[in-house]
Amino acid sequence: MDECGFIPDGQVRKGYVARKPGVHPAVHFEYRPTMPVERAGFNQTQANLYKTDAPKDAETAQKNMAKFLAKKLISWDLRDGSKNVVAISEATLLGGVENNLFADLYAIVMGYRPSDVDPAAPEEKPADEGAELGNSVAGCG
Repeated sequence: MDECGFIPDGQVRKGYVARKPGVHPAVHFEYRPTMPVERAGFNQTQANLYKTDAPKDAETAQKNMAKFLAKKLISWDLRDGSKNVVAISEATLLGGVENNLFADLYAIVMGYRPSDVDPAAPEEKPADEGAELGNSVAGCG
């Protein structure tokens, strides 16, 4: 697991969404974490759309989410029916990514929840206190 309490600009994290049988496969991905001020600004923009309660605003909000997510996702191993890796784009996120998978990716990238634990990842051993201090001083190694 990629643990770090400080997110330096330019950091890329690894993420994982577990398979949901009958819904979507497991997906490994890399992404740029959303900074708190960035998330607050995006959330305010989204909230402003719903003040009019117009259906088109809900559609705009979904498009904004896809556009934001497309900018944050660096890579993934999501494949189409022909086993080709799907390109990351706003259009793909809006029109092809399964709804539950989209929600999980969005929640992880926005920092609302952690990635799922990848069963194929090597098991981590707890670091000693000195190593943790060293990581915090060095910007999470």
